Amino acid sequence: MEVSKAFQKILAKQGLKFKLDTKVIGAQKSGGNISVSVEGAKGGNNET
Repeated sequence: MEVSKAFQKILAKQGLKFKLDTKVIGAQKSGGNISVSVEGAKGGNNET
């Protein structure tokens, strides 16, 4: 297994979520949280 895939698996077990093939279109800080808005790298639906 590649090092990057192993590291991603470890981080996912700790609760991090990965959105591959996306780009960040905005971020907002609210208190102690940060909301990040993303869309598909080739266009598509926006997600927060």
